[in-house]
Amino acid sequence: MTWSVKLTRETGLTVIPHLTCICTTPKDIERIIDTYIESGIENIMALGGDMPIGKNCDLPAGEGFTYAFDLVTFVKKHFPRLGIGVAGYPEGHPKTPNRLKEIEYLKAKVDAGADYICTQLFFDNHLFYDFRETLHYRGYHRARHRGDNAGNVNQQYGPHGRSRGLHAFSRQTHEGAGKGRKRRIC
Repeated sequence: MTWSVKLTRETGLTVIPHLTCICTTPKDIERIIDTYIESGIENIMALGGDMPIGKNCDLPAGEGFTYAFDLVTFVKKHFPRLGIGVAGYPEGHPKTPNRLKEIEYLKAKVDAGADYICTQLFFDNHLFYDFRETLHYRGYHRARHRGDNAGNVNQQYGPHGRSRGLHAFSRQTHEGAGKGRKRRIC
């Protein structure tokens, strides 16, 4: 039993497990998600994931997933009621040095059916502002959540944080983000 299933069953908390697709087949993903759904889990965080150290992924060509986009597409098609979150990278993804390409990859995940974007932890608020503005400029208006839980909104964003459409990662902003519902923050 995974920790996500255990927490959901034993506490009734809303849990959003991180589901990575590296070295997995569609059957693996179906089995995992079926277990999640049976346990009352209604949302996942769809991630590509990193190759496990010392492991060789010997799946036949076309049998596995390569990117989070592939996972989002599969989950949305086979489990349309499941809420799907995807990762955003305000400071840049280490495997994608081109920021414009990175935004296009994020757009592909959103267009494939992601319900919200949760950012990785970041240390430079200006990079988050740029990230947020780039998404807004390109017309992406899905919910975005900061990937940290530190400080209050005024410390993180200045006195106008809330009025500019920025919200701290909290139960209030997270309610309804999954469960198959679309939620718009900005």
